[in-house]
Amino acid sequence: MSSSLAKAGSSGSDVDAPNASIDEKRRKRMISNRESARRSRMKRQKHLGGLNKILRDEKKKLAENLKNLQQILSGYEVPESDQDIEVSDRFLNPWQVSSPVKPITASRMFKF
Repeated sequence: MSSSLAKAGSSGSDVDAPNASIDEKRRKRMISNRESARRSRMKRQKHLGGLNKILRDEKKKLAENLKNLQQILSGYEVPESDQDIEVSDRFLNPWQVSSPVKPITASRMFKF
């Protein structure tokens, strides 16, 4: 019982000293965490800036390529309907030979 009375009877400044050191450690850790979070945000922002620059450059290249392709395609006349396209008869029936084939007989191949 006397030990419990001794603890209860101690002065208030003795009890605050351990709490003050804990609070000081907590405050330092909080400040350190805030600084670390700030550095992390700055690093992420810098990385996103670099990615956005790459994206803008690639978009510009694609736009230039599209413009070049459109210029190339504008030089070709595109038929307005399927009737405008002339297809050779040879392409319509690929199995039909356009020139007559003469049969080769054995008597012509071998002369005895």
